[in-house]
Amino acid sequence: MRAVSLTLMLAVAVAVIMIGMLVAKDQDVMGVRARVRKIMKTYLWIGAICLVAVAVFVVLFYRANPTSKYSSSNTPIDVLIEENADYARARTLVRAGNSAEAEKAYNAALIVATDSVQQGQIKFGIAQTKDYQGDFVGSVRLFKELVDDTNNIPLLRAYAVQWMV
Repeated sequence: MRAVSLTLMLAVAVAVIMIGMLVAKDQDVMGVRARVRKIMKTYLWIGAICLVAVAVFVVLFYRANPTSKYSSSNTPIDVLIEENADYARARTLVRAGNSAEAEKAYNAALIVATDSVQQGQIKFGIAQTKDYQGDFVGSVRLFKELVDDTNNIPLLRAYAVQWMV
């Protein structure tokens, strides 16, 4: 949805510039040069302002919102596996049944996490490995922290509640 609105805003800015140029070209044929220059400058300024507004929107929104790089087809787990080698290794170790080494790999992954969504996902993995190792008190403590932290995505918080039960 954001990409569509961004594309639409960019298209409007380019269209305004193009209309200004076309109007200027048509008016120039009629010989009204002073009016044409004024109209052309106006349309070019409006188009330039629209382009600057789009650029500001992109910079402010995409930098302020760390979850913008995640979607239903590009989940935080997918991004972590692709960007964080320690996280990918930890998941492989968990599947192999080596929870102690997996916990170490998750802790290494936590150091290089790029945002709060990734940190929450990695802490969830640490809590799971504690549970697998029999450290139920440590596991529940971490799951409670995940539930209480409103920076975590709702689905992760729900899974943390489920794991505590």
